[in-house]
Amino acid sequence: MPTLARPKSRFFRPSVVGLAIAFLGIVALVLLDDTGNLQFAVRIVTAIPFGDKVGHFCGFGTLAFFAARVFPNPRLMRVPVVVLVLLALTGLEELSQAWVPWRHCDIWDFVADTLGMLSMSALALAIPDRDRDRERERGSAKVLPVDAV
Repeated sequence: MPTLARPKSRFFRPSVVGLAIAFLGIVALVLLDDTGNLQFAVRIVTAIPFGDKVGHFCGFGTLAFFAARVFPNPRLMRVPVVVLVLLALTGLEELSQAWVPWRHCDIWDFVADTLGMLSMSALALAIPDRDRDRERERGSAKVLPVDAV
């Protein structure tokens, strides 16, 4: 007897939602800072020792974590290619700060981004993906959507 299952949207998987939130959050922060509308928050973060670097590590690490969960393959040296692409874009964004008067291009920001992305993508690959494992297990069983019955 076929197993009944509700159609599941891949778009609303927690990893996809997390990736969208992390990406949009970073884009919003970059745009706000580039236009000078984030000066108050920047002063608070930079007043904390290494606050800027911790922010870079956590923000871009979170982005890489969810990117590695959503796009786990192909891998290059055990790092998902999507993380390497994000790292290249991060480097370009850091270099672009040289042309914005109130921002500064800092190699240590890029180092914090890199360490955050590599460590969090490694963590993402180490954690088993239950949804993907369930799909593999059900691969041999015939699954019909509820509407098909």
